[in-house]
Amino acid sequence: MLNVRVLADEKFLTPLTFSYALNKKINNSLIYLNAGKVYRLPSINDLFWNPGGNQQLLPEDGYSTDLGLKWKKQIKNTIVKFSPSLYSRWIKNWIQWQPQGNYWSAMNIKQVWSRGIETNTEFFSSIKEFKFHMNFKTSYNLSTNTDLFNDDAELINKQLMYCPHYKAIIRTSVSFKSFNLIYSHNYTGYRFTSSDNLSYLPSFHLGNICLSSKFMFRGQSTELFYKLNNIYNSDYQLIVNRPMPLINHEIGINLKLHK
Repeated sequence: MLNVRVLADEKFLTPLTFSYALNKKINNSLIYLNAGKVYRLPSINDLFWNPGGNQQLLPEDGYSTDLGLKWKKQIKNTIVKFSPSLYSRWIKNWIQWQPQGNYWSAMNIKQVWSRGIETNTEFFSSIKEFKFHMNFKTSYNLSTNTDLFNDDAELINKQLMYCPHYKAIIRTSVSFKSFNLIYSHNYTGYRFTSSDNLSYLPSFHLGNICLSSKFMFRGQSTELFYKLNNIYNSDYQLIVNRPMPLINHEIGINLKLHK
């Protein structure tokens, strides 16, 4: 399948972009290939956020490819899915927010090559009124500057700031009638905090538990939930010098109104 697109307004016409998708089914597997040209205009925040917006930003322009496999197998009451994929993206004028003194600012990085591998594994099973679901995602990413950035040759082939090489997420849920118990675990690898890759934030594990129950209240769908966040009391930072909350509790009600 081939798609071609051009966006236009009263003052601007984007370059021609396209995407091509190819699928091939073999037994329990689906092999797919996606390729295309990408063109992304800066967002309103990228341009005008105060402080840090940059009205001189250039649009991102490049190519993207993905090659993957989707495999599915059912064994009695259990369904297993496995989806590995490889991706590669070559982007000129990559837009990234970076620290500039006391605030962050949007800027273009001349050319970035982002590539990696991702996997997604899922298990579904049921025993009478009990339902089990597990989802396990992993990713390995290299996002490197391949051309002169700020006229500094030492930054070539360096990993972009705050882009971890490794990430893994596991989410397990057990449901019984209207009750649902969820445990999620997130691993984030080390992240460089400088363009020269000389400083970094360490990796961290983050675990969360959520217990919820759904019921009808005066004809409206209602959910009562309790969350225990950061159960391992991990001391971590997403951005340098900005520590995140330690173990904390959350309780609430979700109410869906139907007219």
